[in-house]
Amino acid sequence: MRRGCHMSKSSVVSELNNHDKMTVEQALEKVGREGMKDVLIISYDKDGALAITSSHMDNSSAVFMLEVSKRKILEGLDL
Repeated sequence: MRRGCHMSKSSVVSELNNHDKMTVEQALEKVGREGMKDVLIISYDKDGALAITSSHMDNSSAVFMLEVSKRKILEGLDL
């Protein structure tokens, strides 16, 4: 386990498929209500530029979280 990033075997990527109509505000509110320990936010700003923000997380923990998330997303796709 990396510092600042807890990803267990049961970790699940959720809220991707059925929430394409969720606003930014709704998504952030949902995460706040659920009391997440660490977050990595990947977004586009108003000009379309990529923006990445995280809670007290070093770069290696952010990359680890991205890679685990990427694997979980790809495993869920019917390729």
